[in-house]
Amino acid sequence: MRGPAAFEEYYRDLYGDRWPRLRDALVRPPEKAKMPTPGGKVYELDPASILTAKSLPIEPHHRVLDACAAPGGKCLILAQSLGSQGNLIANDVSRPRRLRLKKVLDEHLTSSARNRIAITGYDVRQWSQREKSSFDRILLDAPCSSESHVLREATELQKWSPSRSKRLAIDQYAMLASCLDLLKPSGIMIYSTCSLAPQENDGVLQKLFDRRQEDFYLDKLDFPIGRPTQYGWYFLPDEDRSGPMYLSRIHRKP
Repeated sequence: MRGPAAFEEYYRDLYGDRWPRLRDALVRPPEKAKMPTPGGKVYELDPASILTAKSLPIEPHHRVLDACAAPGGKCLILAQSLGSQGNLIANDVSRPRRLRLKKVLDEHLTSSARNRIAITGYDVRQWSQREKSSFDRILLDAPCSSESHVLREATELQKWSPSRSKRLAIDQYAMLASCLDLLKPSGIMIYSTCSLAPQENDGVLQKLFDRRQEDFYLDKLDFPIGRPTQYGWYFLPDEDRSGPMYLSRIHRKP
């Protein structure tokens, strides 16, 4: 079963009577915050995305990875947090998305800040096979179901099936496990998605606990909007006028 009817049934089962209100919020034009950037321009970004990027504590000397960086809004925040001594790897496996990322960084950062950012195109799922314990901080904003996009694109909605989240969760876990190995001991990472499907959010964290509990621990998060989940935090647009966005903050053990 696939298409609009399957989509409706799947998310109504997850959210019950709340689903019609949440669906309507997903298709409304999103509210964006206007974020001044060092290059003198303004970048518009969802407030939940800003809170997510700013929740990664960065110090000036850190080596930072934005593992799925395009289109670049969160990467701009990481770059501004880094100061003048550290460096940032902005990665995206898709070449068209990397071109968009480059354009955003070139237009919104000063030349000195831009020169400390390298753009790469690695497959995050396999990155830790080449190197380990390399980064002080990592943001993994993983590719996800992106239900707001699906609802706005008729062709995507027609293709949708319940197996979508299951397939994505497999890749998300592979990325998360790889990034955990890329973290230095005592390093910190953010795992985030814009998905409403629990198996892509707390479900991925549960799998990490099941397989690698000895390697990490989580922070207890607190924000002025949104609500906690078992392993992280949710921002949902019907209540918070922001999101959807899920995040969890993960520490690699020393």
